Amino acid sequence: MVPSVAPTSRSSNAVNHQGLWGLRGLAAGLLLLPHVAVVVYDFNPSVGIAQWATLSTAFVHIFLIQSAYLLGRGFIRRQAAGQPPASTRAFLWGRGTRIYPGYWLMLVIAVPIMHLAVWSNPIDTLAAFFAVNVYSIPALLSAPIMVWCLQVEVGFYLLLPVHDRLSRKLLGPGHELLPVVPWLEAETRRGDPLAIVQAGRALSRYDARAWAHTLGVPAGSLVTTADRLVLPRKQRELASALRAHVVEVAGDHLVPWEQPRAFSDATLALVDHLTGRIGG
Repeated sequence: MVPSVAPTSRSSNAVNHQGLWGLRGLAAGLLLLPHVAVVVYDFNPSVGIAQWATLSTAFVHIFLIQSAYLLGRGFIRRQAAGQPPASTRAFLWGRGTRIYPGYWLMLVIAVPIMHLAVWSNPIDTLAAFFAVNVYSIPALLSAPIMVWCLQVEVGFYLLLPVHDRLSRKLLGPGHELLPVVPWLEAETRRGDPLAIVQAGRALSRYDARAWAHTLGVPAGSLVTTADRLVLPRKQRELASALRAHVVEVAGDHLVPWEQPRAFSDATLALVDHLTGRIGG
C-alpha cells in the first residue's frame, strides 16, 4: 500500500549511510578470513574449513545486499527530486576507473603465478578481462574464481542505468509517486526475496471459497479488471464467497503504480462502505 502521507525529506534521509558503508567494509574485510582458510587448506588439508565456509556465505550476503542499496541510492534520489537521468557514460567511466586498474594488476600478478584461468576462447578472455563474464557461464568458469563477487558487482553496475531508465518510463515525468520512491525501494528491500516468492506460490494454491461465507462479517473486495497475475474471475469468485461489496478498477496488478489515484479512491470507497455498515 502507498502511504497516505508522503515521507518528508528528513525521514527519507534518516538512514546513516556512513554506518552502512562501514558495515559493507566490515563484511568485505571478514570475507578475507574464509578465503585465507581455503588457501591454508590447499597446503594443509587437515585444517577444517567448514565453519569458515559458512561464515563466508553470510558475509557475502551482507556485502551484496549493502552494495545493492548503496550503489543504487544515487539514482533513486535523482528520481525522487525530479532530476533528469545521470550521464550513463560518466557513471560507467567513474566506476571503471575505480575498479579496473586494481583488477588488471591482480590479473597480471595472480594468473601467471597461480594458473587461475584457462582462457582458450578469445571472447571469454575478453569478457573476463573486463569482469563482465557473469552473463556467461563458460566465461565465468574460465575466470579466476576468487573475483566472482567483483564480476557480480560489475554486472550490477551495468544494469543500474538500465533499471533507472525503465523505472522512469514506468512512472513517467512528474508522476505523483516519485516522492515516495525511496520509501517503496526501502520497503521492497525489507523482504527476503525467497520468502516473497514462497509466499506468492502458497497464496496461488490457497483456496478459501469453501468456507469464506462462514466468516459472517462485512467484507470488501477491490477487483482489478485487467489483472494478469490474479485473474479477475478468481477475484470475483472470492468476493462472491465472502458476499463482499465490490469496487472495480480498470487496471492490471500494478494499478497502484499505474493509477495510484484511482487505486486510492477505490480503497477509501471500500473502507467508507464497510465502516458505514459496521457503524450502522
